[in-house]
Amino acid sequence: MNIPEEQKVNYATSMLRDDAKFWWESTQRTIKGTVSWQQFNQAFYNKYFSLTMRCQKEVEFLNLRQENMSVAEYEQKFDHLSHSVPRLVDTEEKKVERFIWGLREGIRGIVTAFRHKEYALALESALLMEVDLAAKTSTSE
Repeated sequence: MNIPEEQKVNYATSMLRDDAKFWWESTQRTIKGTVSWQQFNQAFYNKYFSLTMRCQKEVEFLNLRQENMSVAEYEQKFDHLSHSVPRLVDTEEKKVERFIWGLREGIRGIVTAFRHKEYALALESALLMEVDLAAKTSTSE
């Protein structure tokens, strides 16, 4: 959001509500001096995303497969879970690879052949392949 580094903590903490606001007020009293964005971020992450939860989300992300979902449903779940495991998708290449790997076999093979380097293109190809496969299935019945 193009907020200067020295204002990030004030901006973020002004948006906290209810339990999160009480947590911050309590935490702030235990930290001496000015709180850096890195300190705030780490404290917030530790409080609201425990190691156990992070591990569970990582396992869920790594085991995510399209299976009976539509490509759109799979992409929505992929996008949601990827926010919990940023290091697994911290480059466009990693994100494309993880997305394609979870696609249903009939779609995955064809999308892989395109060798897309951009996530948006891989997603578009998967969506188009899904439509194409559905059209072929309906005409063969």
